Amino acid sequence: MIAFNLGCSEQAKNYFEESLDIRKKIGDKYGIAESINKLGSFTHSIKRRLRAF
Repeated sequence: MIAFNLGCSEQAKNYFEESLDIRKKIGDKYGIAESINKLGSFTHSIKRRLRAF
């Protein structure tokens, strides 16, 4: 979230996806859900920003 809040949206997306991959590999079901939620929030925020322009 820090990268996203600093305006580094592409880097933030990469971090969220990397986190999801790691959590899948270790079988962390709660972590998987959290990563998917963060990716969804990220996508929603990007769409809101694009509509503002």
